[in-house]
Amino acid sequence: MSDPAEPEATPAPEGPVFVDGAAYAVRLPVFDGPLDLLLHLIRREELDIFDIPIARLTQAYLQTLELMRQLQIEPASEFLVMAATLLQIKSRLLLPRPPALDDIDDEGDPRTDLVRQLLEYQRFKEVAVGLGGLTLLGWDVFDRPPGLDRPRAEVDEDDLADQDVFRLAEAFRRLVERGGYVAPHDIYVERVSIGERIAQIADHLAVEGRATFEDFCGGARYREEVITTFLALLEMARLKLIRVDQTDRLGPLYIEPRVGAIGQLGEEAAGMLGDVE
Repeated sequence: MSDPAEPEATPAPEGPVFVDGAAYAVRLPVFDGPLDLLLHLIRREELDIFDIPIARLTQAYLQTLELMRQLQIEPASEFLVMAATLLQIKSRLLLPRPPALDDIDDEGDPRTDLVRQLLEYQRFKEVAVGLGGLTLLGWDVFDRPPGLDRPRAEVDEDDLADQDVFRLAEAFRRLVERGGYVAPHDIYVERVSIGERIAQIADHLAVEGRATFEDFCGGARYREEVITTFLALLEMARLKLIRVDQTDRLGPLYIEPRVGAIGQLGEEAAGMLGDVE
C-alpha cells in the first residue's frame, strides 16, 4: 500500500510579512476615480487625448493596479471595470475586421466613447476647481464675482500635494523593478516600524534639508526594507509633511520638508505617529 500523499508545502509569501498579522492600511488620496487616473497617465506619458495609443495607456494603467496589489491596496471596483474596458478597446483595435464589413462603417473608432468621457470629466473637474475658489454663501450657493475681469483664484500649492504620493509610488515601482535585493529564506521580521522610520527620515531632513528617494532606500538589502521606507514617506506625504519634486519624469525624486510642517517632527514623530506602527 502506498503512503498517503503528504500535503503540499505552503509557498513563502512574495510580499512583505507583517508580524502583527494585519497589513498596513494605506490610502492613496490621489485620484477620485479611474478617469482621474487615466488623465494623469495621459499627461505623464504626453499622449494626445484625441488619438490615444490605447496599448500604451492600457499598459501604464495595469502597471498602476499591479503596484496597488503589491502594496496590498485593494482598488475600488470601478478601477477594475475601467481595466476591462481598456482591454476590450485594445482587442477591438487589434482584431482584424471581417471582409464583409470592410465597406461598412458600423461602429467607428472604439476609443470615441472613452475620449468623450475623459473630456467630460476634465471639464467638470475644471468647473469644480473654479467653484472651489468662490466664496461659499450657503448650501451649494456660491458668491458670484462682481465682474468678468476678476482674476481667477490661484491654486494653492498645497492643493497639489496629493500628486506627491503618486510620484513616490512611481519611484517605488522603478526601484523594485531594478531588483538586486536579497531574498531571505526565513520569514522576514520587520526590524524598524513605520513610525520609527518616519522619525529617522525627519531627523535626516532636519539636518540635510533635502534628499533623494534613493538616499533613503539605497542601502537596503531586503525588499521589505524598501517597502517600510516607502510607506513611511507615503504617510508623510499624505500628512503634507514633505514635498516631492521631480524636474524630469525619469530623473531623481527629491524630498524636502514643507515649510513649518517638519521643524520639530524629528523629536515628536514616534509619539505623534504611534498609530502608524
